[in-house]
Amino acid sequence: MFEEAWNRIVLLNDEDAVVPGVRVKWTGCHHRSSMAIILETKDGIVSYTDAAFTMRNITENIPIGIAEDIYECLDAYEYLRRISKYIIPAYDPENINRYKQWII
Repeated sequence: MFEEAWNRIVLLNDEDAVVPGVRVKWTGCHHRSSMAIILETKDGIVSYTDAAFTMRNITENIPIGIAEDIYECLDAYEYLRRISKYIIPAYDPENINRYKQWII
C-alpha cells in the first residue's frame, strides 16, 4: 500500500456518495478516521458509526470514554439523531436484539 498501490487508493471527502444510496459522514469523536456510514433504505435512513459504542451514548448524550474530542461526539450524536430512523452503534451487543428483523 505504501509504495505501489497509491494509484488504487481513493480517499473520501465528507458526505461523499460511495454508491447511490450509500454515503459517508466524518464524525471524529473516537479518532480522526471515525465516520458514519449512511444508508438510504425504503424504511428510512440507517446509520452505522464508531463514534458511539452503545445506543446509550447516543440516547443519553454520553460521549464514549476513549474520545479524542467529546464535542465531536455530541455533534455526531445530534446529527445522527436528526437524520436517522435507525442508528447502529458499532460495538453495542444489543444490536443483534434491537435489529433482529435484519438478520438473515
